[in-house]
Amino acid sequence: FFLLVAATTAQTTSTNSSKSPPDILFIVPDRSTPYPNGLHNGILTSAYNYDADYSVEVIDYGNYDQAKSFAVLNAAIDTPTEQQPKVYCIWPMDVESKRLAGKLFETHRVPIVQINQLPDDWELDHLVGYAGPKDAERAGNAGELQDRSYV
Repeated sequence: FFLLVAATTAQTTSTNSSKSPPDILFIVPDRSTPYPNGLHNGILTSAYNYDADYSVEVIDYGNYDQAKSFAVLNAAIDTPTEQQPKVYCIWPMDVESKRLAGKLFETHRVPIVQINQLPDDWELDHLVGYAGPKDAERAGNAGELQDRSYV
C-alpha cells in the first residue's frame, strides 16, 4: 500500500471519490520513469481490480524533485490528525525526506510503510513496514529461481 499527501504542485490520482481522507496515501516519485510508473500502475490497478473496501490516493513529488518532496511531506505534517489517512506509504528520496517521515509519525502517530529506500536503524521507531528492493536479497533470489528453472 502506498499513500501520498497533496501539495498544491503535486499530481494526485485517487480512488477516493469522497472528501474524507483516503485509507491509504502513497507519496512517491512521478510516472516519468519506468520503475515509478510501474509502481503507480500497480497501486491503482490493485485498488480498482480488487474492488477493495479501502480508498487509495497517490501524490507524487515530481521526478525526484527535493523541493516538491519536502512540500508534500510538510503538507502531510500540517494536515490535522482527524484528516490523516489510516496508513502512509512513502518513497523517501533522501535522508531529509526520511526525517520528515519520522516527524510525520511523531506528530500524528499514523502508520508508515517505507517504499524502496531500505530503512536505517534510526528509522525503525516510526516505520511499521518496508516494501522494496534489497539488492543482495534480490540477486540471491534471482539466482535461486534460475537454478530451479533449469533443474
